[in-house]
Amino acid sequence: MIIGIGTYLMSREDTMYLKNANYEYMNNIYAMYPTQNADIVMLGDSHTHALDWSELYNNPAMVNRGIRGDIIPGFIARLPEIEKLKPKIVCIMGGINDLYAHYSVVEIIEHYRVLIRKVKNDKRIIIVQSTLPVCETYSEAEVINKKVYQLNQKLQDVCQKEGIMYCDIYSAISQNGYLPLEYSIDGLHLNAQGYKQWHQILTPILEKNN
Repeated sequence: MIIGIGTYLMSREDTMYLKNANYEYMNNIYAMYPTQNADIVMLGDSHTHALDWSELYNNPAMVNRGIRGDIIPGFIARLPEIEKLKPKIVCIMGGINDLYAHYSVVEIIEHYRVLIRKVKNDKRIIIVQSTLPVCETYSEAEVINKKVYQLNQKLQDVCQKEGIMYCDIYSAISQNGYLPLEYSIDGLHLNAQGYKQWHQILTPILEKNN
């Protein structure tokens, strides 16, 4: 069973991620994989999950740990499995599902702080990638995209204070605060053109730090 962001129940507990059937499903799939070490972990939601990062970068030491519909508390809960991979670099993207699950920007930022501090160590590089907006035609687009902008502004501040990198994909990919239709398959998820933009922004950062 595959479900999306709209199926979350209107509860406020931070175990909300467990209501996403993809969560257990993909965690079980990832547990089957024989990978014991990874140089780079891509941690995120459906935006991350949709792409074969290892093939895109021709790097078998780069693994995908995206889960469709996941939220930041879900990222935090599965950190023990990420830690087992002993990654040198962790790239994080999340937040859009949290907004649709009715978490406030303030709550999301606090969850991000917890996540960053749990991932952080003296040798590890953390790259927080900006939350992407939705297309103008998507559900609650105007309200959600205003919050996306606010979230990204605060994320930059958190990254600066925590001494980690912020990868600003939002500025490169958005137009007037919206995801352009030519970059999306459904108003939320990226198509190949959208991923090309992401790839162009992330690549030099990875090359510099890997």
